Formats: sequence, structure tokens, C-alpha cells
Amino acid sequence: TSSVSVIYPTNLPPGDSAYEQPFNVYGPAGSLAFRDTPLVINSGTASFGNPETDGFGWDSASKTLTLSGLCLVTDQSYAISLSTDAIVETSADTVNIAKLTAALGNTEVVYGNANLEFKGQGSLMLLASSATTWSEALYLANGNLTVTDGDLITIGASAALSGGIHTSSGSVSFNGGTVLAAGGHATNYNFGVNSEKTITIAPGARIASLSGVAGNDSQALIAEQAGIAVNGGYLLASAGYSSAANSLAVQAGNGDMAVSGGIVKALAGGCSGNSYGIRLLDGADPDTFGAFHGSAGVVLTSSGGIGNRNYAIECAGNLYQTGGQLLALATRPGTISGYAFGAYADTATLEGGGLTALGAYAKYSTGLAATLELMGGQTVAVGANADTESNGVQGPTMAVSGGELWAVSGNASFTRGVFLYTDLYVQHSGEVYLRSGDSGGGDSHALWTPLAAGSIVLIGGRLE
Repeated sequence: TSSVSVIYPTNLPPGDSAYEQPFNVYGPAGSLAFRDTPLVINSGTASFGNPETDGFGWDSASKTLTLSGLCLVTDQSYAISLSTDAIVETSADTVNIAKLTAALGNTEVVYGNANLEFKGQGSLMLLASSATTWSEALYLANGNLTVTDGDLITIGASAALSGGIHTSSGSVSFNGGTVLAAGGHATNYNFGVNSEKTITIAPGARIASLSGVAGNDSQALIAEQAGIAVNGGYLLASAGYSSAANSLAVQAGNGDMAVSGGIVKALAGGCSGNSYGIRLLDGADPDTFGAFHGSAGVVLTSSGGIGNRNYAIECAGNLYQTGGQLLALATRPGTISGYAFGAYADTATLEGGGLTALGAYAKYSTGLAATLELMGGQTVAVGANADTESNGVQGPTMAVSGGELWAVSGNASFTRGVFLYTDLYVQHSGEVYLRSGDSGGGDSHALWTPLAAGSIVLIGGRLE
């Protein structure tokens, strides 16, 4: 709001003379410079354009495209094409717009075929038009994307596939600045940020990645074949409704997710399939990938779909928490059915920080489903009210040698604070507090194991 006070668009219904005029944008830097011809830049393009008069300027020596109040509105399938390594820099206090208007087969506001960096002290808005096949605001066929600073807004429009930012072979690094990436309505897939390789968020970066309504998966932020690292900053990943498949706020398809600082909010909406706040897949190497590592910062992840399964966080591998806070909340609104898992992993190894995991209002509600190794910190696992079964913690075994565990189940026909297949070990300074809800005449157990071989081993510590 400090840069733009009034915008009059041209794409409103005809016949009203009040709107039959070009864009008029007023701000500290004055009006925009208008252009309706795409900018095409490759490795042999000589320097051209003047930022002061044309709103843009390409410097071939530094491979820098400077934007200084450019309003590029075109009926072509792209607005800016970059086939060489390039830097796009916005001048201080300027607003820059690149917008597509034609409904074509494929539309990409910015098309890149090499490494691309965005930086500057101004803002850039990339607004795609509707398309038959795909509508993307920023697409890199090759190379890596880096955002250093400045404000970047990327909005996809309605199409079979719609997205804000897409790198089909490279990585995405958010080193600073403020980014809003959003997909429009999609009959197939919808995403905010889709990267083939690693997604990294550094301190100082502020990222909002949003996916809208989709016929297939609605994915807010996804690393297709790699992991995700949040070293600081702020990430909001919010996934919209999927009418036939899954809603996923954050997904790593072949890697881990590590949070060593900052704030992460991963929110998955309704769907007819499964809903995931954070989903970490094992990909080609189940012994290595699919793990969550939390050492600092705060992570809030939630899922609330109407499909069969809801996971606030699902790890194909292990969940490691050495510091920071992880809050995982899953619920199934509407008619009580299906499953709700706060946290689901192969093994949960908790050495410090805090984990709060809640599964609620499903046919089967579980706070934490994993083999649990608790050595420090505080863990609260709650299976809230359920139609059939509620478990605070459910898994093969549990060993508590330090820290504090609260495992609580809500009201259900079968309600168990801890549901183990084999053994419970409590030793050293570990503390375990188990509570179960009202079964209404069914089974209510603070601790329950279905196997005769199951045992409780208490060597110091506290079990209540």
C-alpha cells in the first residue's frame, strides 16, 4: 500500500466509459511505463531499453533486466522470455506489472530456460491468463530460481494445471524478500510453488504459497524429487479443496524436511481423498528419505479434509525433534468417519523441544502413531473424541528415558491413552502420564497391549 494507491484495470465489462482507459497506477515513483510487446532476451541479446523512460532496461554485460515502473500487458502466451542466466532487479519504490490477457493453450508470464535471480527494492506482479492446458506465472524449464529481496507476486489463472512458481529441473531458494505464489482454479493439478529439486527458505524471507480448488491434487508447496529446508524466515503454505484427490500443504517427494529456525504454517483444506499438512515421501531410498528434522523454530501443521485420512504430518521415514516446537493437529469435520492422525512416522525420536500431536473427530483418532523414543523435551499426544477408537499414542514399542510424555485419549467405544503392540520401557528421569476417556460401556484403558508378550519395564522414572 505504500507503493500503489489506485489501479484501474482494463479487463472489466465493456460499455462503461469509466473503465475504458489503460492502467493508471499512482505511487511515489509516478505512473507506469506501458508496453504491449513481450520482452525476449537470450545469450546474444544486446543491451536495450532505458529504465527511466521505458520502465525497463537490459544490460548484456551484467545480464541484468532492470524494471522501474513497467506495465507490460500483452495478449501473447508470455510476457518475458529469458533464455540465458539473468537477474531481474526492481528499482526502489517502483511497482512493476506483467500481465497476460489472452486465453490460449499454455500461458507463462515469465518463461526461463536458465538460472534466474529476482532482487531489488521494488515489487513485481506476474499475472497469468486462463488457459486450456496450463497457466503459470513463473516457469523455469531449466536452471535454478533464487529470490534475494524485494516483493514478488505470482498468480496463475484457471486451467487444467495452474501454478504460481514452477521449476521443472532446478531448485528454489528464497534467501530474502516477500513472495506470494498462488495457483488459480484447476481442473487437474494446482500449486503455489512446485520445484523439481530442493526448496530452501533463509532467515529474512517471507513466503506465502497457496493452492486453490483442484480436480486432482491441490498442492501449496512441493519439492518433487528433493527435500525442503527452512533455516529461518516465515512460510505459510495453504492448500485448497480437491474435488477428487488430495489436499497437500507441504510435500517432499524424495527427501527430508529440516526446520532449524523461523515459523512454518502448513494448512491443508478439504478434499475427497486424503488431507496432509506435511507429507514426506521416501522416494527411491526409504532408508534415507522421508524424515522430519526439527531443531529450532515453530511448526504448526494441520489437516481438516472430509476424505478418508487426515494427517497433520506423515513421515515415510522418521521424525526427529531436538529443539523448537512442532504442533500437529488433524481433524475430520462433518460426519465422523475415516482417520485422523496428528503425527505419523516410522519412529519418533524426541530429544528436546516440544511435540504436540492431536487427532480428533474421526472414526479413528490418534495423536501420535510411531515407535516412540523419548529422551528429552515434552510430548503431548492426544486422540480426541472418536466414533470408534481413540489413542493418544499408538505403535509397536515405546521407550522413555528422559523428558515428559502426556498420552491422552478422548471419548470413544475403544479409548486408550497408549496402545502398544509389545513393550513399554520407562527409565532414568523419564516421566509418563497416561489418561483415557469415557468409552460409554466399551473399553477404556490408560495403557493397553493386545499381545500376551507385551511387558512394562520400569527402571527409575515415573509412570502414572
